[in-house]
Amino acid sequence: MNSFIQVQIRLEDLAKLLECKFKGDPDAQIRHIGDINYLVENKGPFRDNCIYFVNSDKLLPSLPETNAEFVILGNPGVASHFKNVILTESQPRVNFIRLLEFFQSKISNPVNSNEMVHPGVKIPAGTTIAPGVYLGEGVELGANCTVYANAVIEPFSRIGDNTVIHSGAFIGRHSVIGSHCIIYPNAVIGADGFGYIDEDATRYKIPQIGNVALADYVEIGAGTTIDRSTIESTTVGSHTKIDNQVQIAHNCVIGQYVYIAGKASLAGSVKVHDRAILAGGCGIRDHVRIAEGSVILAFTGIEEDTQPNQTYFGIPARKVREMHRIHSALTHLPELVKAARRNRG
Repeated sequence: MNSFIQVQIRLEDLAKLLECKFKGDPDAQIRHIGDINYLVENKGPFRDNCIYFVNSDKLLPSLPETNAEFVILGNPGVASHFKNVILTESQPRVNFIRLLEFFQSKISNPVNSNEMVHPGVKIPAGTTIAPGVYLGEGVELGANCTVYANAVIEPFSRIGDNTVIHSGAFIGRHSVIGSHCIIYPNAVIGADGFGYIDEDATRYKIPQIGNVALADYVEIGAGTTIDRSTIESTTVGSHTKIDNQVQIAHNCVIGQYVYIAGKASLAGSVKVHDRAILAGGCGIRDHVRIAEGSVILAFTGIEEDTQPNQTYFGIPARKVREMHRIHSALTHLPELVKAARRNRG
């Protein structure tokens, strides 16, 4: 749960702001927002003073039992299961967007008016900052870092010791970069996630209020983009190496010791487990799980969860031996078609 969003509002006041009804304690305090899917994935618990969007009773059996004082934004079908609820009787997803917009308005992301380096930023011993670098308010730099020309580090981002950020790299607000990382030229860490919904002939953008967190010894290739999450954090585990021009969408979770080669593309909420290998140009559908030790060969399209320590190839992907048998059989297809035509004649 992101600690950088500063909110304090009563349940009744937030319901009025969202133009919704509520049930429960009107004085219940809301200070945080949580991702219900993240909570289910990580087996809870609910957090005190936190609001969650639950729009389907299908999630109810997966939710943890808790004594925490939290609030649900949800439809009447789920309201009876919870003490404090803001009711979304119509357009629930639009109400969720309004909730995100409220929290987004509380995120601090000031722009330095005149200085390239905010005067409050401390440059530790051994850290070198090249000309043209932008360091926003609240940026924290570790010791022995190197930041090359024209890199941008937005407000309240944290950079660990011995990390190198090359020219033109962009580090979005509230990002966390570990120690001994290398961010190559023109990489983008913390871009806005690609989230939209269409409701009643109107297109709404879903605010992306989370951040990106990289662990230690991570390398991010030139021109690669990692989108910040909708609510929580898009994460990359330690010792993972990501090549040039890779796309990692919002809410992805990348494990440790993973290799991702150039032009691979991961849609939203993909989870890549430890020591998986994704070869160049492969594409992973949203919400898919790449199991530990899986190998995804070049230009493969993954539509379903993989199995541990298996190799996959093709579009749609199959285990590599099965796909090679299919390709071998296809070489005989023209002869089989000719034979079928002769038999019909």
